[in-house]
Amino acid sequence: MTNPYKFKVFVKQFNESANLQENQMPDGNSINWNFVDADMCLRGWDVAFGRDEWDSIFCKMADDFILNDAASKLEVLKKEYLGQ
Repeated sequence: MTNPYKFKVFVKQFNESANLQENQMPDGNSINWNFVDADMCLRGWDVAFGRDEWDSIFCKMADDFILNDAASKLEVLKKEYLGQ
């Protein structure tokens, strides 16, 4: 996919799906990535990227999402508990 607009839409929809309450695990602290994958496939992203590429793109996006979430939580901890 070379269209930057379509990629922005993909990222937006991925983040929306990852943040949906219905895609959270019962513990409330983790994401059911199978549900996020299903949401994105229902929107046709697996076809848009090609099935062969989809798994690696999805895993990269999930890894980035987890890292960004951890970084934002760390910033909150630094501000609220350490006063930094």
